[in-house]
Amino acid sequence: FLLVSSQVEEASELEEGSGGVLLTDISILSSAEGAMAVNEEGIHILIDLNGHTQGVRMELLAYNPAPIVMHYMGFGATTGAKYIHYFLGDTAVAPPELANYYTEKMAYLGASFYVNSYRVDTDRMPFVGRGVWSDDHFREARENNSLPATGVVLCNFNHLHKTSRAQWAVWAEILKSANAGDETLSHEQVVLWTLNDNLDTQSSIALELAFHGVDEKTFMRYAGHEKIWEHLQRHAP
Repeated sequence: FLLVSSQVEEASELEEGSGGVLLTDISILSSAEGAMAVNEEGIHILIDLNGHTQGVRMELLAYNPAPIVMHYMGFGATTGAKYIHYFLGDTAVAPPELANYYTEKMAYLGASFYVNSYRVDTDRMPFVGRGVWSDDHFREARENNSLPATGVVLCNFNHLHKTSRAQWAVWAEILKSANAGDETLSHEQVVLWTLNDNLDTQSSIALELAFHGVDEKTFMRYAGHEKIWEHLQRHAP
C-alpha cells in the first residue's frame, strides 16, 4: 500500500514501478484528512520515506495515524520526532553506539538498509557496451553528454546542497593530482561530472575551485536531471 503525500509527476509510472501496490494520492488532503485516510485504511505499520526532506508531511505523522510509525531511507538520521517509533537502518548509517542520540528505537537490517528497485521497462535499462560498442560510438556517446571523448570521468551525482567547502577542497586536490605528473595527459582527460543544471550553483563552484587553483571550465562537467533509466543509461559511456 503506497501513500503519496506530496504531489509528484507521472504518478501512473510510480504505481506501475511499485509492483502493483495500491497507490493513494493524499497530496490534496490536509494533514488531518490525510491522517484520517491512513487510519481508515487500517494500516498497522506506516513507513515514512521522507524524513526532513522535500515534500515531507511530518505534521500528518504527528497525528499518530497508525499503531506503529517508522522512518526509512529518505533522511538517514534521527527525525527527532517522538511520534516516529522506529528508525529502520543498518549499523553503518546508524551505529549502535549512537543509538542514544535517536528519538526512535533502532530496527537493524542486514548488510545494507538501502534498497533500489528498477522495476521499469527493461528495454530502457542501461548496459555496458565495452567490447560491443566501437571506440567511435563511445566517443560520440561521451560528447553527447558534454564529456571529453577519452580519459577518466569522475562522478558525483549527489545533490550539491549536501556538499561543503571542505569537500570541494578535496575534489580540487583530486583533480589537480589526477591531471599532473604525466605529460601525455591533457588537462581535459580527468574531469568531474556532477548532477547540476543551476547556473548560480555553477558560478559558486567556479569560485570555490578557483580559490584552490582549479579552472572550473576545464575540469567540471554538468549533467541535467533525467528519468531514472535515462540517468543510468548515460553512465554506460
